[in-house]
Amino acid sequence: MSGLRTETVTLPPALAGLLAEAFGVLDRDPAACRSALAEASALLALSAEPEPQAGVLEPRQRTRLERYVEAHLDEAVSLEDLAREIGLSSSYLCRAFRATFGVSPHAYLVQRRLDRARLLMTETPDPLAHIAQACGFSDQAHLCRQFGRRYGMPPNRWRTEQSAASAEEARP
Repeated sequence: MSGLRTETVTLPPALAGLLAEAFGVLDRDPAACRSALAEASALLALSAEPEPQAGVLEPRQRTRLERYVEAHLDEAVSLEDLAREIGLSSSYLCRAFRATFGVSPHAYLVQRRLDRARLLMTETPDPLAHIAQACGFSDQAHLCRQFGRRYGMPPNRWRTEQSAASAEEARP
């Protein structure tokens, strides 16, 4: 018995039931035993986590980075900060980030900042200079340049158009 593992493992109830059934009929009904073991095997295959793909971030790493970025949008966030957050080298993170998100870490960060700026522009009357600072842009001009590149218009015009559209929708 030297090859047996002795750790305690908690099994999902459905799997535990199938294994108990297989063990219970092992000697008297080999066909029923095989059937229960086949079901248990199928259940394990369905519940097993997929093997991580080479060159992409694992789901937990992706989630951790998304949360980190959201929590630090108003700060300077470097590639090294992101890499340190999930324990990878900067060069590997850069490649894996692009493979996972479809854009570079910098492009992702800028897009998340622009998304937050649009939200703040629709929900608050704050001046663009304050919104730029709250979203991690260096100044209002930086926000305006990035916004214009992405949306083809200055943020003040976008804000005015959004306000007009909201007012139009609110009319009876």
